[in-house]
Amino acid sequence: MLLPLIKIFKLLERMEKENVLTKWAVGGAIGCMFYTEPFFTKDIDVFIYVQPAGSGLIDMSPIFDWLKCKGYKKFEGQSIIIEEWKVDFIPASAGLVEEAVEKAKTVEAGEARIRIMSAEHLIAIALHVGRKQDYAKIEKILQQGNVDKNKMARILKKFDLYKKWELYENT
Repeated sequence: MLLPLIKIFKLLERMEKENVLTKWAVGGAIGCMFYTEPFFTKDIDVFIYVQPAGSGLIDMSPIFDWLKCKGYKKFEGQSIIIEEWKVDFIPASAGLVEEAVEKAKTVEAGEARIRIMSAEHLIAIALHVGRKQDYAKIEKILQQGNVDKNKMARILKKFDLYKKWELYENT
C-alpha cells in the first residue's frame, strides 16, 4: 500500500516542478493519517491552488491533460485513478482551506516530499464539513495526534467555527 502512495506523492512533486501545480497539500483521511494510526480510506484528497479564468470558472484541464500524457486516463466519478488509487484534485477555496494549503508542512516519506495540512487545520476543516466521518477524524487526531490547542483555537476563531467547536465538545 505504501509504495503506490509514494509514487503518487512523487508525481505531485513532479507536477509542481513542471508548474502544473503551484501550491498543494494533502488533506482528508490521508492527511489525518500523518497524525494518527492508519485507517481505511478510498481516496486521496489533494487540495490545490487553481487560478480562476477571466470568467471566474476554474479550469482543471491542464492538470488532467498533463496526467493523461503520463498515462493516467481512467476516471471514477470526479477522481482520476493514479497507481490504483482514486485521487481527487480539489481547488482550495478562499479562507480556511486556502490557509491550510498555504501553511502546510513538508514531510519526507521515503524518496518523496509531501505537503501535509496541519492537524489543527484538518480538525477545523472536518468541523466545518461536519459529516459523521469528519467527526471521527477529529476524534482520531485529538486522541493520537499532537495538537496545539492554542493554534487550533486561533484557527477556529478566525474562521468563525469556535461556537460549532463548543457544540461539538458538549455532545
